[in-house]
Amino acid sequence: MALEQRRQAVTDAYLALESSKKIMDSCVKAYEAMLLHGSADDIIRYRAAVMSACEAYIDRIDQLIWTQMELDGIDPISRKLR
Repeated sequence: MALEQRRQAVTDAYLALESSKKIMDSCVKAYEAMLLHGSADDIIRYRAAVMSACEAYIDRIDQLIWTQMELDGIDPISRKLR
């Protein structure tokens, strides 16, 4: 893969990671507000949103690491050079 394509793939994965982090942070702040002022149903809903955002963030971390490993010629599953 050309160097420019490698850079773009890593950049795309990094931007997706940063975007999901901002969403996660926003969900946490909204959850904190619900803990102070929300109903029990609101708290449950916002807690679920936080958990979902955290899972998406972890998925984006995995995506970035896998992209970097694949571009470096490492099989992400076996962790061996190809």
